[in-house]
Amino acid sequence: MDWVYKAMSIRYCKGVGSFITLCMPDAVRVGLHRQLNAIKGAKNTLQVRMACERAEGFSEALKTLNILSTEDMAGVCQVIEAVVQARTRALTL
Repeated sequence: MDWVYKAMSIRYCKGVGSFITLCMPDAVRVGLHRQLNAIKGAKNTLQVRMACERAEGFSEALKTLNILSTEDMAGVCQVIEAVVQARTRALTL
């Protein structure tokens, strides 16, 4: 399985011993995949940063439109950050 899609299935702690997965409409999931694939396809750290800015803008739009719950928004931000860190690490090695 591709690491972008592994990052999409990240589980995060909501409380002691309680884990949930990200819940979102299919259209949002497709848009998030598109943003994450742009990060994955970045050829240098500048492109990673630009793709990261676009992904953060996408998440801000979701927050403004109140499409996802607060917990799921936190999960989206965690996924974006995880993918950015992984791609940056891969480019700097």
